[in-house]
Amino acid sequence: MTGMFSSMRYGTEDLFGDEIFVVYSDSGFFAVVQCARGGVGRPMVAPAKVNGASVEFTLDEEGSCDAKRFKGTVTGNTLKGRWGRDGEVVTLKRKSSYWQ
Repeated sequence: MTGMFSSMRYGTEDLFGDEIFVVYSDSGFFAVVQCARGGVGRPMVAPAKVNGASVEFTLDEEGSCDAKRFKGTVTGNTLKGRWGRDGEVVTLKRKSSYWQ
């Protein structure tokens, strides 16, 4: 379940997409999140609830992400989920960070 999931990509002139890095610690799972909607938002960290292949978390602030809450499921090498209750489904592939 842990790992980097990213849809971040460089468009014509701007950066778009999301990166969610699911990590584990003695205190449980956490999500390190960065979203880009033309400009790059600051990374945020939130405790994550992991149950089997599902992961969800709530950020303290929305920042550049579409909403504070994310809920998704890992299938193979993909994390599919949505920001907020009615958000558009996002697909993030398990791969290296955009920044690597």
